[in-house]
Amino acid sequence: MPTVDPFSLRILVFYHVDGGVARYHVEKGQIRAQEWICRTQGRWYFRRASISPNGHSLYMLFHEDTVAIDLVSRKWYWLTRSTQARRHGINSLYDLYWSPNSRHLLGGPAGVRMLPELVLFTLSPFSVRLLARGNIAGYGWYPDSEAIWYAVKEGQRQEPVWYRRHLKQDRPVPLNKQEQEKICNDWDFLPAAHCFDFYLPREIRSFPYTADRTVRVLNFSFADNMPAFVQTRQGEVYRLSPPSTVKYPTVRDISSDKKWALVQSYGGDYYAVHITTNQWELVLSGEVVQQLYDVIRVEFLQTARLLTGGVRG
Repeated sequence: MPTVDPFSLRILVFYHVDGGVARYHVEKGQIRAQEWICRTQGRWYFRRASISPNGHSLYMLFHEDTVAIDLVSRKWYWLTRSTQARRHGINSLYDLYWSPNSRHLLGGPAGVRMLPELVLFTLSPFSVRLLARGNIAGYGWYPDSEAIWYAVKEGQRQEPVWYRRHLKQDRPVPLNKQEQEKICNDWDFLPAAHCFDFYLPREIRSFPYTADRTVRVLNFSFADNMPAFVQTRQGEVYRLSPPSTVKYPTVRDISSDKKWALVQSYGGDYYAVHITTNQWELVLSGEVVQQLYDVIRVEFLQTARLLTGGVRG
């Protein structure tokens, strides 16, 4: 495996006025090249986006529209439109999460504490299915992308009831405590493609991980002067302790050689942190990032996941 250059980065950006999605190559803190991936016309009020696990698609949430873009074919899938939503009296914005195989998006209406429904969007061929109704407190994918789990608050019960729903079956199956604990604690249920709702207990939220599932970050967003911990599949744990000048850092990426963590500070600066030696190197200043409008993702060039033929690192 080639050695990673921690000073080589790639940035994915959305320009909201006569722009679109662009990516930049950064070397030693300076932008060296720009490439347009897809273009838009007019003004777009952008909220957020996420890259599919295989790097070939983007899920994007705009002012009143939910969109998925196939970046290979450049095809746009309008999952929900504001005009259609108003006509049918439904929420036009959906918080969605990619399936591990990048074929589906799962989620429900944005901005609500308990989801009234779980909806599955399949991109190719395109389809929309209602999978569950109720006060849904949390949900996620099974690693094979063939089933989902979800937890529902029912009546006066203190604890939610958990279910498994196979995509090819019509009825959900209740999950016992042992199966719930496997979902909460098993590494294979913790990639970023799986959603663990923030209203469920803290210990079962998802954590960043490498695509080969050999390294994960135990607490990716850590408080001022508090460390983050990186764990290998073999059980080794490494401590990332920020210097006093770095405030409220967040881990954003792990290099493909598993030697570096990319950490963003509260002020917008990005640092490459050597995982075993805790060496901190400033690789991109917040002033440079602020010039790029809506940043979707900053990552090491060698682990860049967008249109690379598959995830690495």
